[in-house]
Amino acid sequence: MQLIESVLVLLVLVQLIFLFINKKEKQSLAFVGLGLLAFHFILGEGRWQMSFLYLIEVILIGIYLKRTKSSRWMRVIGCFFAVILTVASAILAYALPVFSLPSPTGSFNVGLEKLYIPVNSREETITENPSDKRELMVNVWYPTKDPTEVNSPYLPQVERVGFATKYGLPPAALNYLNKVETHHQRDAQPADGQFPVLIFSPGYYTPASGYLSIIEDLVSHGFIIFNIIHPHETMGIEYPDGRNVFFDMAFNEANSWGWNDDVSSAVNTLQSSNDNNEKRKATAQMAKTYGKDIVKRWAADMGSVIDRLTQLNSDPSFRLQGKLDLDRLATYGHSVGGSAAIEAAIFDERIKAAVNLDGAQWGSLIDTVLNKPAALISSSATYGQPDVNQYIFEKSLGKNFQNLVLRNSGHSNFSDIPFMIRVPQLNEAGSISPTIAAQNTTAFLNAFFKKYLLDETIDLDDWVDSNPYLMHRE
Repeated sequence: MQLIESVLVLLVLVQLIFLFINKKEKQSLAFVGLGLLAFHFILGEGRWQMSFLYLIEVILIGIYLKRTKSSRWMRVIGCFFAVILTVASAILAYALPVFSLPSPTGSFNVGLEKLYIPVNSREETITENPSDKRELMVNVWYPTKDPTEVNSPYLPQVERVGFATKYGLPPAALNYLNKVETHHQRDAQPADGQFPVLIFSPGYYTPASGYLSIIEDLVSHGFIIFNIIHPHETMGIEYPDGRNVFFDMAFNEANSWGWNDDVSSAVNTLQSSNDNNEKRKATAQMAKTYGKDIVKRWAADMGSVIDRLTQLNSDPSFRLQGKLDLDRLATYGHSVGGSAAIEAAIFDERIKAAVNLDGAQWGSLIDTVLNKPAALISSSATYGQPDVNQYIFEKSLGKNFQNLVLRNSGHSNFSDIPFMIRVPQLNEAGSISPTIAAQNTTAFLNAFFKKYLLDETIDLDDWVDSNPYLMHRE
């Protein structure tokens, strides 16, 4: 909770105690509460999580100012429910906080540009209209020397609505995120020079912009990041003409990621067999079906973005004209986005390196070798699922491959979700601090990409061995 919210909680509890004490100070407490509430709302700090507390405080102010008398039993019953509602407000405020993002550690400030990329050469296979073409929106995060005078809001409204829908909340439930301070601004002047390019793909059914704890820091160290918003499969996307497209639940339920009897049989083998050869065959069987289509679709999106960048880099109307060092380009992503990052790197020679953040590597890697620098950072939580990556990546293990685990982490610790939702049963995070998880993930990505894109002399094995939160996977 914020400081003023904590003070309000304490004030309500004191006022409830004073209901049982004959003191002249009662009326003074009413004026204190009135002033504190007014100050709270004048600052624009009010939020729905504290609604129960506001209601109790208004009732108490009325009781004290009117000097209303009631029986002791009425006061006891009233206090009982007031305490319950106060605790409920405190829990809601804690579970859905106004959080602080880690401050970027690099020398650059961060700018944001929105980019619309229609891909007329590719059919949109998710919608029912056969004439629909793939349309991508991309957040372009880039280094700037402009001072960050007006911070951009956290998450665009369309992603907030999609997020609220996922968790069964009213559309306006996440408007309190306006109070979260970011470290970037729209339409800033790019910094001088060229910068290496990273193509980033988010997780499935996530807010695609909800990775600022990592993105802002990486950009501050001199990278340009193209953050793809995949239509129909992330929480929400807004096109320049005003159209909003949300996660397509009907498509998701109808396709089930390619689940069939063969996949079910493979899962049973992975969970029950002690024979590595049997598990290896089951993994190969599963990887060729389950999740394959989405991984290939998102990898193709990455390729489409790279195609467009080669045109934009010489376009005078593009804010970042000439700033993209396309000879130093890599992909990375989280969950399915991480799988797509590796998939794209297998077939696209323009991609020099790739990192998968806790994604099961469905797709083509099971049948081939990735002869490029790559890394897999897994969470330490398994959620009772079989470890398919140990078999999928085994052909690609080598001196340019880092197979790592982030200690005490969960699947969402590679995103902002643990900042946004503090309830472990909902956020799929581990016990590691969200800030520590983001800082150490970013530090590795920074070292990895500087080694393989900027040719800096960095011994990644030594780097990992000296890090208390990352470890090599056995």
